[in-house]
Amino acid sequence: MIQRFLLGVLVALLATAAGCSNGPSSNVVEDSAVRMARLRDSVAIVAEAQLTADDLLSRLVTSVRSLEATVVKMRDPAAIDQGIEDWEAIAADWPEEGSPPVRAALRDVATAVDDARLVLVRVRNQRTSEWERLYLDAEDEVLAAVRAYAEAADRLSQAIEHHWDDLVVVHDLVVSFVERRWFFRSSNEATQAFEVEVDDLLDQLDTAARDVNLITREREMAAVTVNVATAGAQELWAERPLPAPTTQRTAGRSRSGQSPLRHG
Repeated sequence: MIQRFLLGVLVALLATAAGCSNGPSSNVVEDSAVRMARLRDSVAIVAEAQLTADDLLSRLVTSVRSLEATVVKMRDPAAIDQGIEDWEAIAADWPEEGSPPVRAALRDVATAVDDARLVLVRVRNQRTSEWERLYLDAEDEVLAAVRAYAEAADRLSQAIEHHWDDLVVVHDLVVSFVERRWFFRSSNEATQAFEVEVDDLLDQLDTAARDVNLITREREMAAVTVNVATAGAQELWAERPLPAPTTQRTAGRSRSGQSPLRHG
């Protein structure tokens, strides 16, 4: 859900370029518009990178947890056949080429945030009103929170990577046993056979599950920080000063002869 908040911030941030100038010269206005366009692009890159990374990591975490749940079912005579029935969909989503490039995607998020913050500093240097400074500071807090969230997500990815070889062994055992389940006359007999085969792997699987759950909670806390920072930026945006009304002459022209700005 983090990327949705970030996209909301982007919409508000873009509007700042149109309505919050303190009347600088035409050249500065043009420069500011260019800078704001760059900021728009840089924040959009952050949002896109975060969406990509979140999708990869969520799918990976789901695969790990589904594997753990399948092992639990296959050790239970009352649930083993249901676990096998559910396994086909789980196996279809299992990464075939090894752990997906989640960490590379998260590095892209961190890089995109750093780039966006540099652009934001340039925009802030062009602004003079107190509200604008407060608002851009709030946006900087959002970007910093997104970066911290990406770091928490990277720790989760590292934990999965650390346990990946053990998880693959368990995965391959489940695949093999699912194919051999019907060699056994009853669910009790199948469960007992599976228990013998998986016994040496249970400690590794439990450790992996514990690490994933622990760091997932850290990631969720980091997500809350992003949401709080975003809400603060949106509240400031709602309090933005409205542009002064423009006195117009005929044909919608201002006294300067320029078309008045319109704000969406």
